[in-house]
Amino acid sequence: MKRLPFLFLCAALALPLFGGEKIDLEAVHRIRNEAFENSKVMDHAFYLSELYGPRLTGSPNYQAAGDWAVKRLNEWGLESVHRETWPFGRGWQASRCVVQMVAPQGVTMIGVAGPWTPGTNGPVKSEAVYAPMPGGFDSATDAADRYIEKHKGKLKGKIVLVSQPAEIAQETRPISRRWTDEDLAAELKAPEPGAGGRPSRGGGGFRSQTQKLMQFYKDEGVAALVAAGRGQGGTLLSFLGGSRDVKEPLPPPIAAVAAEHYNRMARLAQHGIPLQLEVDVEAKLVDQTVESFNVLAEIPGGRKRDEVVMIGAHLDSTSAATGAADDGAGSAIMMEAMRILKALDLKMDRTVRLALWGGEEQGLLGSREYVKQHFGDSGGAELKPEHAKLSLYLNVDYGGGKIRGIYLNGNDMAKPVFDDWFAPLRDLGVSVATTRRLPMGGSDHMSFEAAGLPGFMMFQDPLDYFARVHSNMDAYDRLQPADMKQAAAVIATLVYHAANREELLPRKPQPKPAASSLKLKTDIEFAKPGGESLTLDAYVPEGAGPFPTAIIVHGGGFTRGDKQTFVPPLFEPLAKGGFAWFSINYRLAPKHPFPAAVEDVESAVRWVRAHAKDYKVDPRRIALVGESAGGHLVSYVGARSGRKLGLAAVVPFYGPHDLEARARATQQASENIKSFLAITDLNDAAWRKMRAASPITYVKKEMPPYLLIHGTKDELVPFEQSPAMCDKMKRVGARCEVFAVEGGGHGMGGWEKNPALQAYKKKLVDWLRRTLGVE
Repeated sequence: MKRLPFLFLCAALALPLFGGEKIDLEAVHRIRNEAFENSKVMDHAFYLSELYGPRLTGSPNYQAAGDWAVKRLNEWGLESVHRETWPFGRGWQASRCVVQMVAPQGVTMIGVAGPWTPGTNGPVKSEAVYAPMPGGFDSATDAADRYIEKHKGKLKGKIVLVSQPAEIAQETRPISRRWTDEDLAAELKAPEPGAGGRPSRGGGGFRSQTQKLMQFYKDEGVAALVAAGRGQGGTLLSFLGGSRDVKEPLPPPIAAVAAEHYNRMARLAQHGIPLQLEVDVEAKLVDQTVESFNVLAEIPGGRKRDEVVMIGAHLDSTSAATGAADDGAGSAIMMEAMRILKALDLKMDRTVRLALWGGEEQGLLGSREYVKQHFGDSGGAELKPEHAKLSLYLNVDYGGGKIRGIYLNGNDMAKPVFDDWFAPLRDLGVSVATTRRLPMGGSDHMSFEAAGLPGFMMFQDPLDYFARVHSNMDAYDRLQPADMKQAAAVIATLVYHAANREELLPRKPQPKPAASSLKLKTDIEFAKPGGESLTLDAYVPEGAGPFPTAIIVHGGGFTRGDKQTFVPPLFEPLAKGGFAWFSINYRLAPKHPFPAAVEDVESAVRWVRAHAKDYKVDPRRIALVGESAGGHLVSYVGARSGRKLGLAAVVPFYGPHDLEARARATQQASENIKSFLAITDLNDAAWRKMRAASPITYVKKEMPPYLLIHGTKDELVPFEQSPAMCDKMKRVGARCEVFAVEGGGHGMGGWEKNPALQAYKKKLVDWLRRTLGVE
């Protein structure tokens, strides 16, 4: 065989062998060799999970993990290693949580302390009282008052069981899985509007009017609260707790116990058998802690050093978890990618920047603040010079599974680039550059996307991530070293090619500032459930008022989006129609499963009514308007408690009103519904959950009038859902109307591209004006 000249061979290694992109095969080889033969990724994961987990933002452990990361990054010779601080709130960490059933038998429970709750100051032993809090499907506005009236004067010194028994589903599918070839092929199909959720169990619903109930427990002098944790089989997720806001009072001590253990106590109590418990919670609260931080580090670039390629993961975890998979794995992978690039001394034109975020579990706090400070506000307003210098941001946040591809969030222009970059990685299982959005929930890449920047999430094998995430079983043992090494090699390879690409990565068209011609009051806090701030944007017309009002609820498959996504096409028509409007955020799954979002919509309605004079709102003429997932939420709220909330009209756009009917017809549930309701098989429990979460279940004569707007070619939520809802309303004497958008698919974003589909705006405004009695 004739040998190629050495110089020719070296040049060939950097030719665009796989398409339009230049691929450096020598660098690919060196990265692989370092990642597989000299890996330190499991060492990083060890320290983050075993030594410093849990890493709740604001906790001493989080501070220690940040100190360790800064030290390690400096040791590798990275530059500009520093912390960037941002406002957070109260610090908290628990070091002990023991729950014992003393009588009728001695049993040690699996338990964790509720975050941001005080300790018991030593063991407390007392009679246990079964008094489950209202919540879940009990969304009546007076539910807390009725509960207080029933139990007042009866709970002093008692340990209160505050959950309904948790429903335990039979596990019939493997907990751990890898994506099959069929799964990967499905992801490569063109995206349909909408998004899915992620499995997350409900443990009894304590979110409604929680603050009032917590104050009642304190006034009563209860010894402690015991709740059922989410999860099963000893896997325990705690979600009932206090607030990180130092201005808010602390609740009583709270412990969550494994569902099976809690259910045993609840059944004993329901049978009238006396219970005695002992609870010992040791927790540290630090009210002085008002700031948290992100950790940043860089490898400076060469001739284009002012341009940046960013990678990141969140350093924090939830309080119940050591945070091995969520997101110790992502942090370890991204740190290892930086170590590899630095150790190999690969020459890169652009600066490569690592970010380890804080506050992700509380709502992407760290990454949102970073994007705001460095790149400017979302929606294209007040952009800073750095905005034009970022090539891309890559995020890992779904465990340590092997990387199989990337979600490009509708960036069609970036797909050919990643297709080429993936070509030399296909033997590692990397193949999917899909323009779909992440179907499993949100993470820090969304902060970049919201600002019009190319922020992407890597697509990974799930393994058993969704069965362990946020739980006491999110442990180092669940991580797979081979997968972690592969992921670090893939990230380092992508970063290297992005840093040396001649042009910045192509971007989607810069979003226009939402409602740019309108004078808005933005980011107004209307609720703070569990310490998480929920905000809205308000538009109030000129004039004395009071004005008819629309409260707008965005879609996004219950897992993504915010008050300025998906719904901006409604802003101008409502404003020109003489309406005040409020576009709201709500808590997203998977961190906050159903019915949290329902309760947030209800809280927004109450807030708008309570502040009617401040915003010139006519409290007799308030309508709810929602699209997709938001359509479901407004339909549910209208059917369940619309009149009690004082709603005068409800307009669901293409919302799923009957979750059960679709599944019955096809004998399968979509991944969206499975995730939203935490079901796996179509068993009796699953049917009950679908029925209970369906607006059509609660249709009654006393509902407010509905206008149901739906595209006739909707492949995500079948058009028939809206006529079926309307037909049932008419049968019971409620008012409704269906407006069919002929030829329209799922999403008004698609309708905006077709002038023939614009009639829905006039219909919406005319119907609301007529229904609300606007002259």
